[in-house]
Amino acid sequence: EKIAKRIIFEQKKKYAYLRYDKGKDGWKSEIASMGMETKRRDSCPIVADCLNKVLEMVLKDDNIPGALEHARKTIKEIINIKEIKSIEEIKNLIITRKFTKSSNLYKVQQVHIKVAEKLKDRGIHLNLGDRIQYLIYQGREKKATDRADTPEYIIENGLKLDTKYYI
Repeated sequence: EKIAKRIIFEQKKKYAYLRYDKGKDGWKSEIASMGMETKRRDSCPIVADCLNKVLEMVLKDDNIPGALEHARKTIKEIINIKEIKSIEEIKNLIITRKFTKSSNLYKVQQVHIKVAEKLKDRGIHLNLGDRIQYLIYQGREKKATDRADTPEYIIENGLKLDTKYYI
C-alpha cells in the first residue's frame, strides 16, 4: 500500500517512516508516524518538537549525529531551567489535556483529573470540554499525579520543575 525509504519502530503501534507518494508533479516524500508523541496532545510541545526534528534528521537527511546533537541540546535546555518567573519561559513544557468526564468516572486517577480537583478545591469551576494545563514539579511524592499543578500555581509558589520527568 505504501512505499517507504526508512522506518523506525519504537514499539508495537509506534513507528515513523519516510513515505513516498506519487502525485501529478512526480514523487513526493513526507514523514508519517503512528502513536508517537509527534501527534499526541497529552505530551508537552518540547517533546513533539524535538522528536519531529530528530525524525526529520534521521529519516530525510540520514543525519544521525545531528539528530543526537539536537536531542542533547533539548535535554540541556530542560536541565538548565531553574527559577521560573513567567509562563513564557516554560510554555513548551506545559501539558494540556481535555476534561472529558467527572473525576469519579475514572478507574485510574489521571494527572489532569488530579489538577482539576485541586482547581475545584481552590474555587475554580471547570466545565466538561475545558482544557487543563499542568506541569510536573519536584516534590516528595513519588507519583507524577501528586506533583502536578497549573503553571500559574507553580510560578506563584516558587516550585521547581521536575526536569527528570520531562527528560
